[in-house]
Amino acid sequence: DVLPTLIKAPSVRHPSRLLTAPYILFFGFGALILIGGGLLTLPFATNPEGGAPLVTAMFTSTSAVTVTGLTVVNTSTYWSFPGQVIIFGLMLVGGLGFMTVATFLLIVIGQRISLSERILMSDAIGVDRIGSLVRVTRNIIIIVVMIYALGILLLWWQLVDFFSTWEALWQAAFHTISSFNNAGFSIIPGTVHQEGFASNILLLSFMTVLIILGGIGWTTLVDIWKNHRFSRWSLDTRMVVVTSLFLWSMGALVFYIAEFNNEDTIGSFSVIERAFYSVFHSISGRTAGFVTIDFSRASELTLLFYP
Repeated sequence: DVLPTLIKAPSVRHPSRLLTAPYILFFGFGALILIGGGLLTLPFATNPEGGAPLVTAMFTSTSAVTVTGLTVVNTSTYWSFPGQVIIFGLMLVGGLGFMTVATFLLIVIGQRISLSERILMSDAIGVDRIGSLVRVTRNIIIIVVMIYALGILLLWWQLVDFFSTWEALWQAAFHTISSFNNAGFSIIPGTVHQEGFASNILLLSFMTVLIILGGIGWTTLVDIWKNHRFSRWSLDTRMVVVTSLFLWSMGALVFYIAEFNNEDTIGSFSVIERAFYSVFHSISGRTAGFVTIDFSRASELTLLFYP
């Protein structure tokens, strides 16, 4: 009789728990914050040269990467041009998404993405089908670049009257990224802020559209880009759009009623201007954080809805 031969089953290699999507995102954003904060402490990053204290640099880096928009210093005066460029880069990567940028770079350099890497990236980006990762990432980048280009052009058109050509271009690029990524950082000087920003309805309209497009999310944008009809949108897209419209409308209505007669905020404007500023602050207040009024002079009802 022939004895059965025992064959040792090959060991199954399980991926490390540290290589799951949440951990990669956590450590990726953590590394980005540390790098950004370290660069902001360098002498050339501030005005005058000398570098920012570690706490200030790390807080600013964290706020830029997470597109929170909270600041402890005046971004337009405290940070030098190189410092502002660093913040610009942190907002760009943080708003677009660490995994989206990483996936796109791998596609550009022609690096083959393994199945395990596709699973991780699909989970992080929010793609349901692994096979569509490359296509969706490419679509995201194409749409975003087109929005960036158009936003920079439109904002430059409005800012060129207040700055030199190249300064206006830099201001337009910075605020396009800050608006679309809902970051809320601004480098417009105080005098120009009042003359060319707070009172320029056309400029604020462009920024409002950028905030809306960036706030509804990449997958929603791609779905709207591909399927032009509401009935063909996915359930997630329809819920995002409908919920956003409801919240924007409610916020605008509350702001309009609460500040209608407040001379310190919008009470001195026409009815149409009051309505516009109400819509702007409702949309910006949800995610971006740009303001044209002094909220310390706003009514208690406004402060209750816009903490």
